[in-house]
Amino acid sequence: MPASEIADLHVKLIAAHRAGDLATVRMLFERTLPLLNMQAVFRWRLTKEVLRRRGLIESAYVRAPGPQLDRHDLAELDQLLAALEPLMREMGSSLDLRQTV
Repeated sequence: MPASEIADLHVKLIAAHRAGDLATVRMLFERTLPLLNMQAVFRWRLTKEVLRRRGLIESAYVRAPGPQLDRHDLAELDQLLAALEPLMREMGSSLDLRQTV
């Protein structure tokens, strides 16, 4: 399953692929890949943090053990999401970059 935190971007990518719009496919792939690379390390912790920031869940709490997001990781996540923000807003998706808990 694609990363659920950006499923709406995956839907747009697949639609572009089906329409033969390879330029959009490439653009979406290149813009989402850094976040997907980070998600591969932190798994559910990152997924839930992004879902929380998007207002889709209230807590990013994870029961399963795994690497913790420290302040440097959260700063990196801020930058990755800031890069995606214009694209997500264009699509009407919600994204809250605040790190409020």
